[in-house]
Amino acid sequence: AKKKQYHSQILVVNHHLFFANLAAAEQVLPKFHAVVFDEAHNLEDVATSYLGAEISNSQIKYLVDTIYNPNTDKGILIKGKKHEQLKGSIKKALHEGRNAAESFFSNLLLKFNPQELNFVTRLRQANFIDNPLLEPLDFLAAELGKLKAKIPDEETKLEISAYQIRTSAIKDAVELIISQQKSDYVYWLEITQRHRFVKITLHANPIDISQDLKKTVFEPIDTVVLTSATLTTNNSFEYIKNRLGADGADELMLSSPFDY
Repeated sequence: AKKKQYHSQILVVNHHLFFANLAAAEQVLPKFHAVVFDEAHNLEDVATSYLGAEISNSQIKYLVDTIYNPNTDKGILIKGKKHEQLKGSIKKALHEGRNAAESFFSNLLLKFNPQELNFVTRLRQANFIDNPLLEPLDFLAAELGKLKAKIPDEETKLEISAYQIRTSAIKDAVELIISQQKSDYVYWLEITQRHRFVKITLHANPIDISQDLKKTVFEPIDTVVLTSATLTTNNSFEYIKNRLGADGADELMLSSPFDY
């Protein structure tokens, strides 16, 4: 599928995959020169979720278990018998990451002590909790990078690279949320009682994504087309153009072919 997409002239993807590619330093999709966004009225919501940051206990557990799960002896680390020393270092980093994540999310529960099943609160103060995840995630990303450099097989190398990028992205997201580095973001905590566990999620989203979209989509890509049946407000494109940072766009408004 990867080979096929890299040799294709047209790719059809959804909005989520497009912005996942941007969030992953453009490592998911091949290079392209033009993009057509259908149903473009949904663009702001999807872009906001990907240009922001979200970290949860289940997300970190899934990451480390997919790299290697000692309970099932499964994961990408069991492929091949070579580089056992490096794999041992990665297993050590995963163990430290699991312990740090357990401590971090337990401390969040203790600090906010939710009294209801679905608890949401704004995070208004920077450095509201210690960050024990920084060093283990840094160590894990570095060790994955060393393993990637030793692997000759391109497919496995790409897979390891994807986990390395994801590990670094989680580390950066935790730092962003705890330090509240960006003043034009809103930060909040969500604690949800699931069937078998308590899901704890930290969020950071930009209040205004127009400048981010301008820098990542409208300026670097040669041609961007937005189409939808519901892009205008009061017969004007001004609102959507301001929200998305597409202020220099050409416009074409067509009447409906349907006899209402």
